[in-house]
Amino acid sequence: MKIIGIIALVIAIGIAWIAYKFLTTPPEIMAPEDYETSVHTGGEIEAKYLAHGTFEVSFFEEETSEEWAKYEVYYPKALESGTEKYPVIVVANGSGVRASRYPAVFNHYASWGFIVIGNEHDTSYAGDSSDASLAYLIKANDDPSSVLYRKVDLDNVGIVGHSQGGVGTFAAITAQEHSDMYKAAVSLSPVPEESAKAIHWDYDPTKIKIPVLIFAGEENDVILTVSCGVGCHRP
Repeated sequence: MKIIGIIALVIAIGIAWIAYKFLTTPPEIMAPEDYETSVHTGGEIEAKYLAHGTFEVSFFEEETSEEWAKYEVYYPKALESGTEKYPVIVVANGSGVRASRYPAVFNHYASWGFIVIGNEHDTSYAGDSSDASLAYLIKANDDPSSVLYRKVDLDNVGIVGHSQGGVGTFAAITAQEHSDMYKAAVSLSPVPEESAKAIHWDYDPTKIKIPVLIFAGEENDVILTVSCGVGCHRP
């Protein structure tokens, strides 16, 4: 019984230590700060757009009482003094990969002239947190006290998501209040439809009505494809 007690005590201490480290250690940054220069690509077009864009980037975040904790917004600094509107990229989080874990990617997108928004949601598959991010920009665009006042091009909104966020991308453009506002989407390694259904992350590709670019690995029997969706024009 003493041995069992000692083992139980060691396990309890171990669990407590792991929990302490998890709560006190800053999350790992998923994309290196120098990825624009350290990543090698296979072509001139890829190299061009992997490089940093021409816009200087500014950033702010705003807390929310919702479960996604806060919104993180990156935008071209020129927005602060000009009258031009800028198109939008909404980012849907992958599992365990909140917006705060890949600032270099957000910064990169914004350097090409986009307003980029994400949040801290852990379960983005339903598209609700992405819809909330877009709703935040809609509200900010009408708020005279916001730096984004009348600077958000709501006629040109796109979304990108990875893994669980790839599923969330499908949900955001098909099953949310502002689904009809999206003009294009990118889904990176989305959970395959049957697998997603098994864990109740259901999505319906037949409801897609906009161009969608999908990147995935062949080992999962999913190929790189460009989908136009239902009822949209194919070039």
